[in-house]
Amino acid sequence: MFPMVNSVFGQQGIAGSTGFMWEGTGSFLQLLSHPIAYTRPYIAWLFVFGQLAALATGYFILPKLSSFFVFFFTANLLAKGGLFFTGGEVLICLLLFYMMFISEKEVLSPVQNTINNAGFYALLIQICILYFFSTFFKLYDANWTSGKALMYVADIPFYSVGWFHELVHAFPTFSKIATILILIYQGFFCVVVWIKSVKIPFLIFGLILHLGIAFGMGIFTFGIVMCIAYLLFLDSSHIDRLIKLISRKENG
Repeated sequence: MFPMVNSVFGQQGIAGSTGFMWEGTGSFLQLLSHPIAYTRPYIAWLFVFGQLAALATGYFILPKLSSFFVFFFTANLLAKGGLFFTGGEVLICLLLFYMMFISEKEVLSPVQNTINNAGFYALLIQICILYFFSTFFKLYDANWTSGKALMYVADIPFYSVGWFHELVHAFPTFSKIATILILIYQGFFCVVVWIKSVKIPFLIFGLILHLGIAFGMGIFTFGIVMCIAYLLFLDSSHIDRLIKLISRKENG
């Protein structure tokens, strides 16, 4: 995850010895790491309120500009608190970046329509890249290839809640099967997710997986962000069915 973090936030930020111009986006997205911000904590609150204001106004006025400021404020805040966050926050920043180029207007010019399609597929490809490299590095980890990864994670208090630890140790065979299934799921995600006939049950398995990560391993943000990101892979017909299902439950 560290190469991805550096590619988004840069390695040194605005206070780096390489200078502002040479640090590139690292300076732009690490303004809160400037020494001035250390002695003025209210600056961080300005970024928080700026983020909320951009979110609130984006639906009504200048959505393109608002989307830029949502990305700008969010990326700076997450870079400042990077040690306290998980990969989910990095993924949020990447998705927000691509979403800046997508317009929701009903009538689009040919150029904007092309940009919309490119931005949308960039979102999908980003998820596929995440799974590809996640699988790639897991294949070099003996705990994953031997089926012991969940057991290993459950024994780390920081990454395990009580019920998850008890479940894994009570059913070691289940733990091993689940570890292998996760590895297979992530490894084949880039291919299977494009096959319409099996996409929905495939994504349901992933939904269960990431809910387990959120509530079992305690990595809440990453698990929930991945669940939300799955909506990008649904067709319009799937979205319509989901909306109808939710409305039935609310009315029933």
